[in-house]
Amino acid sequence: MREGGKMLGRILNQVVASAKPGVSLHELDSLADTLLTQTGGEPGFKRVPGYRWATCINVNAGVVHGIPHPHLTLKQGDLVSLDTGLFYQGFHTDTSTTVVVGKPSQEQQHFLDTGKRALSQGIAQAKPGKRIGHISQAMQKIIEAARFNCARHLTGHGIGQNLHQSPMIPCLLHGKLQVGLSPQKMVAPPDYSSTLF
Repeated sequence: MREGGKMLGRILNQVVASAKPGVSLHELDSLADTLLTQTGGEPGFKRVPGYRWATCINVNAGVVHGIPHPHLTLKQGDLVSLDTGLFYQGFHTDTSTTVVVGKPSQEQQHFLDTGKRALSQGIAQAKPGKRIGHISQAMQKIIEAARFNCARHLTGHGIGQNLHQSPMIPCLLHGKLQVGLSPQKMVAPPDYSSTLF
């Protein structure tokens, strides 16, 4: 997984570098598909029954799981969420990022910075002796303090031989801290949105 994750990180960086005005979501997906296949692995998302793309891409309004339609092209100032996965040597890796095409506005930069801080604080809680709720609570505090909403219907997730597996990691605390975190699990980050309170 470590080797696959490193390759996937490099691939995501190449796709992000290509997210420029006039580029279609289909072109970004095709680039990711080619690069993922060149690793000797395969696009992990294509292993999901009924899904034929190497990426999920959202522009502006979507949170996750957007389909990279060929008729959608990027414009200056678009907020783009790129999500992709690699299945390599029997294990999945999954990564995502959100970027702005061109120079971000002050509001967009605040949104991106909030996500980075929330992720950093959540990761800091992912250690033996802590519970999943500690991760969720740390992220929720950052997100809501910045006046954004936590995505209540989506979660981060474990990953390994399956693309989506336990534990589920919400970005908000539901009730009391109860579920333990296994130090052997790798997790993909939860989501949040820019809808203000």
